Amino acid sequence: MAYWLQSPALFRVLQMGVGYTLVPRLRAAGSIPERRHLIGHEAKLVGAMVVAGSVGIWIVTPWVERWLLQDKYHLAGPLLLAAIISGIAKIMNSFTKSTVTALATQAELSMVNVLGWASVALAIPAAVFGARWGLAGVIYGVGFGWLLRALTAFYVTLRHLKLPASIPVTAP
Repeated sequence: MAYWLQSPALFRVLQMGVGYTLVPRLRAAGSIPERRHLIGHEAKLVGAMVVAGSVGIWIVTPWVERWLLQDKYHLAGPLLLAAIISGIAKIMNSFTKSTVTALATQAELSMVNVLGWASVALAIPAAVFGARWGLAGVIYGVGFGWLLRALTAFYVTLRHLKLPASIPVTAP
């Protein structure tokens, strides 16, 4: 039951899948517009799966509680929502980590790694602070750390997706 709360299986599969599929395709992309298209397409695809999966988890969980667990465990709405939001933050982290792994320099990767540890250092007090609202607050605190880690990798990735001044943003 704790695993279900920490990372519903759908989120874990998406987190791993994004990491394995995006990096080689991004490395093979020959141009910035090609990279942008690939990332945009992948973001739409993963986003659609996350939304559909989150709705599915929200709908199926009460059924699982009732029929498989015979109402021995109850996951309150706020707790389930916290798990879903934390799972989404993990997928965002995997997505941005994959893009930065494929595109960044060694120095940038080192910086993202250090900032990743800083996000862990911030997630701990955030989880402790959130504990006053119970397990959901702890999960939100940990999810905050995943979100920070994703944002740092996203920031570094943006540098590698900027078009040079000579290339128009829109097609003629």
